Parts: sequence; C-alpha cells; structure tokens
Amino acid sequence: MISVDYHVHSSFSPDASNEMRKMVEKAVSLGLREIMFTDHFEFFSDGRPGNFCSDENYVSFIAEEALSLRSEYSDRIYVGLGLEIGQMQFALKKSEEIIGSYPFDFILASYHKVGDVDLSRYDYLKTDIKSLVHEYLSGLLCIAQSANFDSLAHIDLIKRYAHRQNVEIKIEKEEALVRKILKTLVDRGKFLEVNTSSMRQCFEEFFPSDKILMWYKEEGGEVVTIGSDSHRTDDIAEDFDKAEKLVSALGLNVLKNYRRNRGMYET
Repeated sequence: MISVDYHVHSSFSPDASNEMRKMVEKAVSLGLREIMFTDHFEFFSDGRPGNFCSDENYVSFIAEEALSLRSEYSDRIYVGLGLEIGQMQFALKKSEEIIGSYPFDFILASYHKVGDVDLSRYDYLKTDIKSLVHEYLSGLLCIAQSANFDSLAHIDLIKRYAHRQNVEIKIEKEEALVRKILKTLVDRGKFLEVNTSSMRQCFEEFFPSDKILMWYKEEGGEVVTIGSDSHRTDDIAEDFDKAEKLVSALGLNVLKNYRRNRGMYET
C-alpha cells in the first residue's frame, strides 16, 4: 500500500477547498504515514509572483500552519512542508530565496502558464497545437535543466485542458524532446511525479502516460513520487491502488520519507 501523498493542496491555494487540518485528519483516517502539502506559488514570465501569492506573508502562513500541525499530529502522521512552484524558469533567484527561507521538505516544479496564459484558458480549437506543445515542452526542459526542485509534476498536464474541449494532445509525439526532459531529471537526481488526478478527469491513464513512465525507466529513472493533486479531502490518495500496480509493473520505486534539507529518503 502506498502510504504517502506527495501532492496535496489546502485552502491556502486559491483553487482548493479545505483547510490543512481537515486534510490531515482525512489522511490519518486513510492510514497514510505522510501527507505533503504543496500549495501553489506561481510566477509570470517577467518574474512577478502570481496575484494570490504576492503577499509576502503568504508562504509564512503556509509554513506556520503545516509545522504546527506536524507537531500536533506527530504520533499519527508526518505533515510535510512543500510547495508547488509554477514557472520557476522565469524566477530562478526568487525561487531560491523562497526555498531557502523555510524548512521545506519537498518542492514540486510545474508549468501551468504558457505565454502567461493558464493552460485552462486556451481555446484549443483555435490554437496551433504543435507550436503550443513545443513551447510547453521547451519550458519544462528549461525547468528540468536549471531549477531547484525535487520532482517534476504532471509532465503531460496540457492534455487535461485540451481534452475538455474534445482535442487530443499527446506529448509522446515529441519523443526526442520528452526523453531529453526525462534524461535531464535523471542526470540531475530529480524525480518524476505520477499524478493520479487524471483518473478523476475521465482519463484512463495517469499524468504521465504509461509510455512516458516507460521512457523514464529507459532513461535511467528508478524513483517516482506519487501525488493525488487533491484540492479537497475526498481526493486524498485517490486511485493509489492503481498507481501502485503500474509503478510496480514497471519496476519503479515510490519515494517516501523525503527530507530535502537532510538529503535523506526511502523507497
């Protein structure tokens, strides 16, 4: 049984519903050993932080609550302090400052906004898909090559939003570029996330697809992180049984007990 969820959002994130305490209580009821809070922090291409996280106290509030709950629930579950940073490639120095200012256990890197437009806001029926996918993957490569993070989140996220408009996007068509991203992760000692939220959005595969996970393995990847990307209590650890079967079949290991500042983890 996978007993860790390494991608969870609380109500500190503008698109999430439940406060941290409720999320922790649900995780405990599910028998999890770790819950890693990875609330959002976004950057625009000019390095500005997203509107919701522009308050200098935003991350402080997240850290204070997570660390308080860690102490309170220490005999039942480890409450991890993480952050999901979007578009790190545009603010490498600022990202380093944020990461260095708090005792983070884990940092997720993601790419939500291409050309400062959130992927959920594109009209995929009127968009040059090939160009958009190339720009998206190029951004992920830049993150993989230069940013300070631990795991790359939902590498083929772009397919989620296109799917909602009945447009199919398969980043696997850019195999050489995808493999370069994966190889870069391996070479830099970074991990790839298996994100189970896709199963709640009418997909029959995870983020990333089975094929991309196989490529990751072929490029030397051995360890993945597992995250529900839950934004409410009901989604914590959802479809982890399916993820466990897939990861095991591919011969990959699941990250647990990861503490970035102590250089330690288990699989």
